[in-house]
Amino acid sequence: LGVLVALLLSDNPDLAVLAQLERLALVPTDLEPETVGRCAIAAGTARWLQGDNAEADRLLADALRRLPPDHTQRWTAQAMHLYTHMFEGQLDAVQADATALLESPNVPEWVAAVGVCCAAMSYLFAGERAAGERLLAAHATLLERVGAVDGFIAYTHGEFAAEPDPQRALDLFARAGAQSRSIGQRYHVEVASVARAAVLIRLRRGAEAARACHDSVQRLRTTGMWPQLWMVLRLSAELLVDLGDLETAAVLLAAGEADPQAPAVVGPDRARHAAMGSAIERGLGADGAAAARRTGGGLTRAAVLEHALAALAQFTT
Repeated sequence: LGVLVALLLSDNPDLAVLAQLERLALVPTDLEPETVGRCAIAAGTARWLQGDNAEADRLLADALRRLPPDHTQRWTAQAMHLYTHMFEGQLDAVQADATALLESPNVPEWVAAVGVCCAAMSYLFAGERAAGERLLAAHATLLERVGAVDGFIAYTHGEFAAEPDPQRALDLFARAGAQSRSIGQRYHVEVASVARAAVLIRLRRGAEAARACHDSVQRLRTTGMWPQLWMVLRLSAELLVDLGDLETAAVLLAAGEADPQAPAVVGPDRARHAAMGSAIERGLGADGAAAARRTGGGLTRAAVLEHALAALAQFTT
């Protein structure tokens, strides 16, 4: 039951139920291996959804060690393992997990397709677009079948379109959101919303981008999806630099750097963060930038969210 609930929560996270799943990490390790492995899947999924990648990786790796290759629920551990590696920017590990999902028995097509998409986007986010495009092309038939109902496929294509064709990307993110909403996949709805905000920021559609970031923060704060929240907060910092609120931008960036559960910054995003840091330093001066960073590093997560919402609200009209 815990494994089935974990799958449901990966579509539609709920903080209270996540807390219950986490307790399954405490089962005695001398129980029957299959029981311990299933409990580890459930608890590992709960930790991954909240951004605790180190503990999620430990639990999910333990599940994979305990469950035999033909176990009917092993693929759940493999998929969650992949997602954890993706947030850590571990490109080789993501590719290995995706390959295992494609080759293992009992894996639903939609899971294999999402694995391909995650692997392709990991290449994209690491700055290796061509490798990601080759992977999508190699599995185009699978993605087309699954993409008829699963919004994650449209979302993936939107990420690849974001730089060369931002309007097409916005259309794909809208399609991804509509498909995901129609089948109750809130997680995918929120991921597509974050990606939409990024495109609006880079198109310099300031008021729309501020509303998109503000609304995402408001929705995500009730889900425990801290990796996505940190993505939105970093995007909000990028937007606020453009809009002139350098102090809040510095606070948000520093808060993310201080939280070990924030996703890794990889690929082209490193250059964006460096550029933001330089703009903040120029605008606030060394002392002002340092003071803002100290403030951000000392805030609680709840305080960071309130800080971001207040700043974004000023630019939504």
